[in-house]
Formats: sequence, structure tokens, C-alpha cells
Amino acid sequence: MVAKSAQQKELELLEDFAAERGFGGSLKSWDVPYWKRKQQRTIYSYDEEELREYFPLPQVLSGLFTLCENLFGLTIMPQPDVDTWHPDVQYYHILEGGKDTPIAGFYLDPYERAEEKLFVRDDSGWMVALRNKTSLMNTNPLAALVFNFPQPLYGKPSLLPFRDVLLLFRKRDYTRIKSEQLGEIETGGSKIMMLELDAGKSILFGHALQHLLTKTSYAEVSGSSNVEWDAVEVCSHFMTHWFLGNLGAVARLYEPSTLANISSHYESGKPLPDDIVDKLCKVRQHLAGYDLCQELYLSALDLELHTTKEFWLDIVRRLLPQYSSFPLETIDSHPCAFLPIFTGQWGAAYYCHLWARIIAADAFSAFREVDRRNSTEISEIGRRFRNTILASGGGCHPSKVFRLFRGRDPSPSALLYTLGLKEKKSLIR
Repeated sequence: MVAKSAQQKELELLEDFAAERGFGGSLKSWDVPYWKRKQQRTIYSYDEEELREYFPLPQVLSGLFTLCENLFGLTIMPQPDVDTWHPDVQYYHILEGGKDTPIAGFYLDPYERAEEKLFVRDDSGWMVALRNKTSLMNTNPLAALVFNFPQPLYGKPSLLPFRDVLLLFRKRDYTRIKSEQLGEIETGGSKIMMLELDAGKSILFGHALQHLLTKTSYAEVSGSSNVEWDAVEVCSHFMTHWFLGNLGAVARLYEPSTLANISSHYESGKPLPDDIVDKLCKVRQHLAGYDLCQELYLSALDLELHTTKEFWLDIVRRLLPQYSSFPLETIDSHPCAFLPIFTGQWGAAYYCHLWARIIAADAFSAFREVDRRNSTEISEIGRRFRNTILASGGGCHPSKVFRLFRGRDPSPSALLYTLGLKEKKSLIR
């Protein structure tokens, strides 16, 4: 297994890193979150406050809208005369390129208002599907994008932390509990890194595009309605690739790249320094093998718990060695803290998170296979993505939709390449 082999090498380097800083003995599973954070901050550290000065909200939105217009042949136009529920809220029409009749619309409510909006730490936005498309009633889709971005202050525009920039690009139904956030989950005296569901959050622009650009005739299968869970997160992960996938070693599809289009210093207009760009690219590959093995294990555990009558501890003893480099400790009862499948919505469906990432990475790789300087080819692939994956809603099985777009079944190779776990054999132009 590629991920398991990478995990072993990563943990050896992490143990060496810890030993250089006075750690004695071998690393245990509960040591990994702490030393992972320390290693990541040592190698990829940057000043978050300084970084946010390069992401003023107006610039980020302009770059995001331009990307969608270039890829999907759209025009996104603000409508200042439309009544809204707050002066901060802006309404936008989405139009086919060159046409005056809108095909969809959305409200953008960007700024925090503590007395009115729900706020969840590290999860500061959501998409609300206000109306589905239906030919019977001749209605266009309508959505609201609601955020808790910082208010403009002292003549400065809203400056976004990097996590909020990511939030704009993707749907986020769950979040990895990092050691710098909640740390580790304690289970019977042991600690293990897990994934936790953020129930009720559907974030964000990729998910909104699937709702707004649907071409189905019936509301029941419009947008993401009745889309199988295996594929409901694909569009959001796909948009994230356009932001992070253009960095560093991964081929840039546009010159200037997506990152350059959405960022510039709010005062000087200077681009992000190259060393910061490189760090933002590489940090997503930090301990990628370890993280992927964790997700594979939890996905397999979920399915086994729901499809067999085997005792849970016997399942863990059988599965864990296949994915983890650490032995099972006698005090470890981590399935008891696997909240998404017990208190959340993901029972027997936890694998969908990872499967959606595989499909999205493979879909994005279609753009890497053509000459990035050929805007015609890029646009043709973008239109095909729009007319298949974004347009089909729940009216066509996801496997058929993907084959219509890629001409074959999904492959994990693109995700492994994105995570730095596999070299790409074919030339990336």
C-alpha cells in the first residue's frame, strides 16, 4: 500500500525530529499529534497575521468569480437594487456568457454579526439552498452564502485568514481535529487522532455551484438533492484544487495562476512572496501518508461495524495492523469516540469523504493533461465538467456522470499525486 509505506517513512522522520528535541524512546500513537504540530510549525511556519494582508475579501471574490467565468462560461453580476435583509448583503445574478437572462442567483452575506449569526470556531460559513430549479414552475435556483468573515475596520477591507480563503472554495462537512485545535480525543486513557463531523455545515462555493448550475427539470433531483453521498462533496473538493492545486510543483493552468488572481497585498498590491507560496503548497503534503492511512482505517472500520456481527474489538484487531504502524494498546477504545457514525449522519457512509476526494482529484487532473497555455482546451474541459458533474444533480448515477466527463472510472492516482505520495509518470505541461 502506497500510503502505508509513506506513513512508515514519515513516522521515522518524525521520531528523529522528536529525538533531536529531547524526546526519549519510541513514538506512541498519542505522541504523533503533538510532534506533528511541532514539525509542521518548524518547517512551514509563517505569520498568519502577515499572510491575511494578502487576502482582502474584494480581491478574493473577484478572483473566484473570474475563475468560474473562465471555466464555465458564466457572468456573475452584482445587482445593487435588489432588497436584502442587511446592508452588508449583496445579491448576484448568474448569466450565461453573452446573454442577459439570469439562470440563477445568490445572496452573499460575508461579515460576522455576533447578535444575528451562528458562529462555530474554525467553521465560519455555510450555504443555504433557498430554492431548487424546476421546469414545472419555471423557477431558477436561488442560494445564500453566509459567512462570518471579519468586518472592514479603520479603512481596511476585510482581510481573510488563510483558513477562511479555503472555506470559500470548498464544502466542509467535517474537520480533522488538529492538535492545535481540540488536540487528541481521549478514549479510555489513550489518545488517537480522529475525524469529527461538523453537522449541518455545507460549505461552500463548489457546493453552491452544483446547486446553481443544475440543468435538471425536477426540484427533487436538482443540484445536490438526492445525489448519492459518495459524490455529494465532489464539486467542493474540485474547487479547492483550483486554489491549492496551482501551487508549487503542481502545474499552473493559468498565468497568472488562481492564487495570484485571488491575492495581493491590500496596500502595495504586491503578490505573495515565493517562499510563502511554497510553504502553502507543501504543508498539505505534511504526513499525508499517515493522514490517509487514518482515513482509510476509519472508513473500513465504519463499514465493518455496520456490515458484520463480529465483536468490535476483534474488528479493530484485524483492521488496525493493515493501516497503522502502531500496535493496538490495551487501553485504546477509540471506536467509542467515532462520533460521526454514531451521533452524526455518516453511519456506513464515512468512506464517502475520501471517495469524493478521489473523484475530485481525478476530475481536476483532466485539466493538467492539456497545455495550460491553451485556453480553448481548458474552457472545453470546464464546460464539459459543468454539463456533467455540475448539471446532472441526482437525476443520473454518479458513476455514469463521471464516465461522461472522464470517459472511464475514477482512479486514486491523481489524489496520491496531489498528496505527494506518487510520482506522475505522464508529462504535465
